[in-house]
Amino acid sequence: MSTRAVLAHEYYGHRANRGTDLPQGNWEDEYRASRTAAEVTPNLTDEERKHLVLDAVERKREAGVVIELDALMMRILDVSEQN
Repeated sequence: MSTRAVLAHEYYGHRANRGTDLPQGNWEDEYRASRTAAEVTPNLTDEERKHLVLDAVERKREAGVVIELDALMMRILDVSEQN
């Protein structure tokens, strides 16, 4: 990921959710940080948003959780809902 995407993950993802019940480093916290950053960070390129979504997907996969893409994630990854 680019430096901007990593900073977006930290600032718009983790910082926006500090003080919640999920411990930092937990896969759900990391998933949420990447997905949130992909959604709300201004001025990211399409490629940076894509890398953040792919990071979120990988966090779930590594945790053994079934991966279901939501509408935002499908749009960013340019995946047809019919696939």
